[in-house]
Amino acid sequence: MRQKRKIVMVKGYVNILFLSIANSFVVVLNKLLLTRDFNIWIVGFFNFSIAAALLFSFTLYKSGFQGIRNKESRFATLVFIGLMGFLYNASVLGGLTRSTPVNASILLRADIMFSTILAWIFLKERLFFFDFLGMGLMMFGFFLVTKARIFGFKMHWSGDSLFLLAAIVLSINALMIKKLLSNKVPGSTIAMYNATINAIFFAIFVWVFKQYHDLRFFEERNFLLILMLGILTGMNYIFYYGALRWLPIWLVRTSVLFIPIFTAIISYGILSEMIIQAQLYGMIFTISGAAIIIYNQSKISKKESMCYKYF
Repeated sequence: MRQKRKIVMVKGYVNILFLSIANSFVVVLNKLLLTRDFNIWIVGFFNFSIAAALLFSFTLYKSGFQGIRNKESRFATLVFIGLMGFLYNASVLGGLTRSTPVNASILLRADIMFSTILAWIFLKERLFFFDFLGMGLMMFGFFLVTKARIFGFKMHWSGDSLFLLAAIVLSINALMIKKLLSNKVPGSTIAMYNATINAIFFAIFVWVFKQYHDLRFFEERNFLLILMLGILTGMNYIFYYGALRWLPIWLVRTSVLFIPIFTAIISYGILSEMIIQAQLYGMIFTISGAAIIIYNQSKISKKESMCYKYF
């Protein structure tokens, strides 16, 4: 029994490790494509088209057509989740045009704080001293990170504010995902529809802004990059729900707080982006505050209150 439990834990941590690496690469590769003067709409379209194709194949393999046409799924709710996912991803891409992957990975952790506030407002969940302590540490961390961009290099507050907006959108979406999961809709089904609807909305904006004439994506170096990005985006979903299968959600949420560290390493390797002192301190305060909130909530209630997905 103990041996079996160890195997389950190892499987869960392997999924978390790959999730963290994939998520970090996604942010950095998005930034790399944007530095090549691609529009955010066409980057999002190709990315989520590839991810949707991968997730469709994965869902079909795992659950057959029953997983694709899940009877418990409510189409209107899935569309709403996809729309909010699109707003999240568009905000992140917009932020990356003005800020850095490291800032993105730190500030997007604000979804922990915003979700706690939303759960207090809408789900009537109680807040305790350690919740306020955690939120205070996180806000101080955000201040350090945004000040790092203002005084360390150039003023990129507009980009950083888009990351915080994305975190709010992600928090709202978490409530809807929780509702579907409570109706026993498989995570792979939610992920597949989410990615598909994202691709559709990005396609609409590609058409509106007439970006369809840009054929540079079919050059070998760009095509391989966007193919890798789409695959990693799809794997993000798969690793996340794989981790949830083997580990409790509070442990998964705590573990993915270390994504900024992976992002800093990968961003340095690919973009030669150096992390400055204020960003490092901001990262420490943000991760510490979020960890306190998650740990406190896991102790207060055996019911795991929120489910988070990094779209």
